Formats: sequence, structure tokens, C-alpha cells
Amino acid sequence: MQNILTALFGGSAILIGIFNIYPLWTYYQTARAEEQGIRRLAAELDELALIRQKTLSTIDELPEKDRVALDNTIPTESRKTELVMWFEYSAGRNSIILSSIEFADASAGSGAGAQPRAGRTDPQEKVVARKTRLETVNLDVQGRYEAVKAFMKDIETSLRLLDVEKTTIAASEESPGIINTNITVNFYYQQQK
Repeated sequence: MQNILTALFGGSAILIGIFNIYPLWTYYQTARAEEQGIRRLAAELDELALIRQKTLSTIDELPEKDRVALDNTIPTESRKTELVMWFEYSAGRNSIILSSIEFADASAGSGAGAQPRAGRTDPQEKVVARKTRLETVNLDVQGRYEAVKAFMKDIETSLRLLDVEKTTIAASEESPGIINTNITVNFYYQQQK
């Protein structure tokens, strides 16, 4: 009788341990998978930054007349409405949620908003003509790793000149497998005379 009670208590203790440990183990595995996804996204973003740098170097090597033609592809006004529609279209196409689009205040004057590009102090700015203006938009998106990656690729390969300035990635606490991403994008347009 004592052996039966010992086995019963021992089996109960093992079952209670399994029921308490299994959810923690599942949470740990999910968090580990999300971390690996975020690391893959970070590596992909680093690769895209290198591609961007090579592209800018290639553009800088173009003859002046070709650079002028390239400058002409920059719109003559900011066209924010078209840009918002394009972001929404790309988000829908990539099955992500675009929860926020915030344009920087043009009157901020400290690196944000519409700013004239008067001189070329940074080698990356060589492609931008003197009359070109820079404006910034912040995007908040949520989605799976592959979907956010595809959205970022759409931004980088857009026909409109867009530069991803900064990206912040965090795992969603509410939804396993979903990442919250804040993307700061610079866009350019020609200053009205």
C-alpha cells in the first residue's frame, strides 16, 4: 500500500511539474524563434545598406549629364498623398499592418522636416541636386518577419528615391511570431522656385 501511495504521489508530482514547465518551455522556444527571426532581419538590413552604398557609389561615377537626368526623376513637389497611398498599397501587398504614418514637422529645423540640400558635405549626398529638399516620414508596421522583410525591400527598390534612415525592431508581446518595426524614411523632392 505504501508503494502505491509513493508511486501515486510521485506520478502526481511529475504531472504537475510537466504542466507547469511545458508552457514555460513553449514560451522559451517561441522567444528563441523570434530572436532568430530578428537576427535574420538585422542581417538582411545590413546587406541592404551595403547594396545601397554600392548603388550610391555607382551613381556618383555616372557622367554629369546622366546625374542630371537622374535628378529629374525626383518629383517637383512632396506628393505626400501619393507616398501614403504607396506605403498602404505595399503594406497590404505584403500582408503587414501599417499602424502609423507620421511626417516630420517641416518647421522643426533640427534635422527633421523639409530641408534644402544646399551643399554636398557627405559622399552619399552627391546624387542630390542643390535644389532638392529632404523630408522624413516615420512608419510603424507589424507583421511576420518575412512580410516586414518584403516591405523593406519594396521601400529600397521603389521608383521614388527613398532612403531608410533608421529601423527599430521589437518582438510583439501580444502576438508570438509578430514583430513591431519603426522605420524612418527620407524622401526627396525638388524645391518650387
